[in-house]
Amino acid sequence: MKHPGGRPTKYRKEYCEMIIEYFTVDFEKTHTKTITTKTGAVIEEEVPNVPLFPTLAGFCRQIQCSKENIAEWAHKHREFSRAVALVKAMGEEILVRYALTGDYDSNFARFVAINYTDMVDKSNLDVRLPDLPSYSESEKAMLKELAVLRARRELDALRDEPKAITNKAQPEEPAR
Repeated sequence: MKHPGGRPTKYRKEYCEMIIEYFTVDFEKTHTKTITTKTGAVIEEEVPNVPLFPTLAGFCRQIQCSKENIAEWAHKHREFSRAVALVKAMGEEILVRYALTGDYDSNFARFVAINYTDMVDKSNLDVRLPDLPSYSESEKAMLKELAVLRARRELDALRDEPKAITNKAQPEEPAR
């Protein structure tokens, strides 16, 4: 007899543990980095292992499914929904930790924070004009709009200043 709901699901209960394991990062793990100075001296130092940022897409690749499957399973299976919520929080912790130490490029971290988490990048501009009784209401509105545009232009100019990008450690593939 044919399955009543169509094709059977590929969901397995062990995916709950597997997704958590995929996102688990050992923040204490280090490796020895050898540096040769300009004078030829060799220095060894312990540096943290910086993992590649784990994503749901990466987990999908590992178990050979789509992100739509993940969303569907999270909707249908409470335990999987909890696991997905947990790994999203874990991903946010990884992002913040390595962004704050400079191990993730700031532009990458900002992009991921805005697009992957519930973090936002917004500037509240509170532009107040002195009381201008000699101007009409439409003229006051136009002046306020010009002030907002000027403030935004100044913010954009600050954001566009060249930033030094440093690579403190080579990223390492997370243990899976």
